[in-house]
Amino acid sequence: MKIDHGASLESVYGHLSEITPGAKEGASVERGQVIGYVGATGLATGPHLHYALERDGYYVDPLSLPPPPPEDNVPAKARRAFERVEAAVVKELADLPFDAHPMTLSLSTSLFHATE
Repeated sequence: MKIDHGASLESVYGHLSEITPGAKEGASVERGQVIGYVGATGLATGPHLHYALERDGYYVDPLSLPPPPPEDNVPAKARRAFERVEAAVVKELADLPFDAHPMTLSLSTSLFHATE
C-alpha cells in the first residue's frame, strides 16, 4: 500500500495482512487513521510492518525530513490550566536554593507544598 503525500513523496506500507475499507485506492486518509493491519505476507519471516518513504521512486531516509506540524488536540481551557500549573512549577523550581537538599513537590493541595 502507498499513500501519496504530495510533492512526489509517498509512504509505503508492506506486509499488511489487511487494508481497512476506508483506505482504498483514491480515498483520502487522515493522520492517526487506521489504514491496515500488521501481517506477514510475501517472504516475511514474521508479522511486521515494512515502512518506507519514496520520493520520485527513490527511498528517502524518514529522519532526514522535518517532522509534521503538531496537532492541537488539547482543548484551549485545559491547555491554559496546564500552562498555569507549568508556570507555577517552573517558578517553584527556580526559587529553590542552589544547595538545597532533594525535595518533593506535591500537587495534592491548593497549589504546591515542598516537603523534605
